[in-house]
Amino acid sequence: MTGVPRSTANDICRHALANVMEKREEEREKQMEQDFVEETEEEEENENEEISLLDLIAADCLDPKPRPGRPQELSAAEKNTLLLQSDADTTHGE
Repeated sequence: MTGVPRSTANDICRHALANVMEKREEEREKQMEQDFVEETEEEEENENEEISLLDLIAADCLDPKPRPGRPQELSAAEKNTLLLQSDADTTHGE
């Protein structure tokens, strides 16, 4: 059709696909880094706030029905969040 050998066309397609995958990975890493920075800033803001024991008691933040035994299994979304956090922790630790 175009006069280009199949092997060359295949190589071009593979190269283009590799470029797309690399760009996606870079964007993913950039987004994870941005999310990590935002979370760190939020944590720092929260750490600076002083909370008294009376405020905690008044907030009624304790579970009214304690659940003995094993904790519930994590949902798929919770597992994904943990994976992303651990991935971010390992990449930022290097």
